[in-house]
Amino acid sequence: MSAFQKVPGWVAAALLCVAPLSATAQEEEELAILFGGTLSGNVSFATDYIFRGYTQTNQHPAIQGGIDWSHDSGLYLGGWGSNLDWAGGVEIDLYGGYTWEIGGVSYDLGAVYFVYPDEDDCTLSSGGDCEWDYLEIVLGGSYQAGLMGLSFGVLFSPDYWGESGAGGGDTWHISAGAELPLELNGPHDLTLSANVGFTRSDSEGFFAVGEDSYLNWDIGAAVSLAENLVLDFRYYGSNLDEADVLAADWTPQQADGLDGRLAVSLSYEF
Repeated sequence: MSAFQKVPGWVAAALLCVAPLSATAQEEEELAILFGGTLSGNVSFATDYIFRGYTQTNQHPAIQGGIDWSHDSGLYLGGWGSNLDWAGGVEIDLYGGYTWEIGGVSYDLGAVYFVYPDEDDCTLSSGGDCEWDYLEIVLGGSYQAGLMGLSFGVLFSPDYWGESGAGGGDTWHISAGAELPLELNGPHDLTLSANVGFTRSDSEGFFAVGEDSYLNWDIGAAVSLAENLVLDFRYYGSNLDEADVLAADWTPQQADGLDGRLAVSLSYEF
């Protein structure tokens, strides 16, 4: 959908500006009247930014944050950012869509544009220029089965991880997830969750030598430390072979992280 060498200062600045707006219920109501909807935000620190199995920070820490606007009609808009160890050091995700519910199932149809504003334009082996920015169309859904929450997603990109032919081309990503909240004795709650994703590209060898598809997964637990403050422990893995990924020109750090890696994040929502 992130090393301290290039922490995006705009993320921290924007979040500091928005945070006081949600301090009281009265201020939230004023925001709702002003924008015709509601604003929310989040900021987090993570020991690694892992996206569909691949580390985006070469296994270094990430500072991330986002702002979302939602309307009672189901419309929503938002933005999210993180530092990276590639593509210029910054990622910004701009997204919007519409949510609705049928028969107890909540659906989400939207689009995400992944932007790397400080990227150094890459050069194809053919000599042409390329960009890392790309668009992804998303259809998702969720269902509450008793205490357990279930989710799914079908995502398509015509130029995955690179416009102008540098990336994986037409790419599909199918995901499924489940989470189970548990009430603990005391002030802390625990939520167990697991996710699995399958990605297939029309570019042979893009993910690893001889591989146009792969499976990634994660499993973890989130503990609420205080109101809106959550500590998450998550283990990531994939079915890709490290040697084949390295041979496909991914960095040694990225290849090493694909065989299984623990990441911890501390998040605050406002």
